[in-house]
Amino acid sequence: MSFVDVVKKHRGPTCIADTLQLPHPAAGLLSRIRRSGVPVIQSDLPWPQEQLDAAVQRGPHQSAKADATFMRDEISAMSDAGQWLVAPYQSVRNLPGLRLSPSGVVPQRNRRGRPIIDYTFSGINASTVSVAPDSMQFGHADRRIVQALHRADTRHGPVYLSKDDISDAFMRVWIQAHAVPILGALLPTHHEGEEPLVGFPLVLPMGWVDSPPYLCAITETVADLTNARLAVGDLAQDAHRLDDVADTRPPDYHDRPGPHEVIGACRPRL
Repeated sequence: MSFVDVVKKHRGPTCIADTLQLPHPAAGLLSRIRRSGVPVIQSDLPWPQEQLDAAVQRGPHQSAKADATFMRDEISAMSDAGQWLVAPYQSVRNLPGLRLSPSGVVPQRNRRGRPIIDYTFSGINASTVSVAPDSMQFGHADRRIVQALHRADTRHGPVYLSKDDISDAFMRVWIQAHAVPILGALLPTHHEGEEPLVGFPLVLPMGWVDSPPYLCAITETVADLTNARLAVGDLAQDAHRLDDVADTRPPDYHDRPGPHEVIGACRPRL
């Protein structure tokens, strides 16, 4: 099997619903992403063998080495879910288009660390030719929220704010199979002399410059369609299959399950 065949066989099913008939300008873009994944285009020449070997010699960030067990457990879980592939460096050393970036772990207060790949250090971000849509809406969030509150019709009662997160959001959008080697990541080893391992993200990886705009292209489309239906009073009459779960009172903080116990419990389609 070719590497592309292995990627297509290993990766999990797409989480994006059929969007081609959506009444939205992004329908065609999302349909292409659903069918083949996100493109990864580089402006520089393929890395020579010496550059690849030097990257392997340097290895991942110290943060990944210091938390090697956690990092490898995370990659292993994502591999089991069809989101990553892992292979010994010697078996992929001559893979066309291969580039290698150091992995790392970002510490978070009162939470487990966040695995990330430093595509800036390796130059992947700088050489990425972005064809991602202009979907980011960063900046002036506080002013926009205050304006929405000020303009709200008080006849309907008080205004409530809700923030919802999509579990493992980046991991729901495919990378094009033939472009996967460009985003290769160096993983930590457990002991001296162990074969260097390379991880390949089959989905949008944390740390790549184009991951946020592609994800936002999906979430902003959801917001646009939702707001359009609300504007004309097109509200669903049937109960949603997750309504009972959403209405369930959460347990006290100390009684809550850990993150590994709840991941995957509920995965709505985008």
